[in-house]
Amino acid sequence: MLKERELSGVKAEFQCTQGLPTHEIVCRAESLGADLVLISTHGRSGAKRVLLGSVAEEVVRSPPCSVLVVPERRVLGALP
Repeated sequence: MLKERELSGVKAEFQCTQGLPTHEIVCRAESLGADLVLISTHGRSGAKRVLLGSVAEEVVRSPPCSVLVVPERRVLGALP
């Protein structure tokens, strides 16, 4: 997937880290000088959302740059 994006002129990079998801995403975006964070969401609501939280919502509330949130099914549907 990354190779395909690079061929289309979009700079993409895979990184893996450990820690609190929101903190790691925001810090990584800051350190890279990212223009955009693309994040998917499960679309949970009600009790599930309260119990599991929402990383996407937390990232949207503390962005170092623009954040685009897409439903998980749209991301998975885009994969070859």
